[in-house]
Amino acid sequence: EFGVSGYRGIFTNQDEAPISANIVFFDASYRRGNLILNAEYGRSNIVGVGIKRRSDPPPVVNINDPASIQALADFVAERTPGQDGFYIEGAYQFRPAFAVRHFDTGGYIAPVVRYEVVRLDRTLQNFYLNRSRTTLGLNIAPSSTIILKVNYLFNHTFGPVPNVPAGIGGALFGISPLPHLGYGKSGFTSSITYVF
Repeated sequence: EFGVSGYRGIFTNQDEAPISANIVFFDASYRRGNLILNAEYGRSNIVGVGIKRRSDPPPVVNINDPASIQALADFVAERTPGQDGFYIEGAYQFRPAFAVRHFDTGGYIAPVVRYEVVRLDRTLQNFYLNRSRTTLGLNIAPSSTIILKVNYLFNHTFGPVPNVPAGIGGALFGISPLPHLGYGKSGFTSSITYVF
């Protein structure tokens, strides 16, 4: 299966200079027997008055200089010329004898491998907000509606992560993605999914 979707629209207020977003996604899914492959690529362009075609390099941060930290907070809060990202994921569902005996019909066990990249500013090559992740996981579905997931995430940032105090950003909190404690670190995750 293949799919393409797109969006174009102005997202500024009426009293502001118009800035529009152009977004396109490409999706693909392949299944053969118990093997499942999924992939997606998305790209956005932000165009309008005051939006540069390429972002300036991020400011150099000195953790002993609050002004340089605030300059980074202001920098990451600005609109970027665009973002992009993709993922490719493979899973293999199987029903060993244990699952056949104890799981409902539709239950399975599936190892999963996923690789993804997201660039929050695709015009910057070596910036910590652009990152990749490799996920090794195991899905256990005792029925067709409940999936237990355990993953180990190998995270990688495309640039050095500045070690800035957590309280920086002030009114930009929630908008300005300064790194949090442990940002970019690898580790385990788990979840329970209910499919309806």
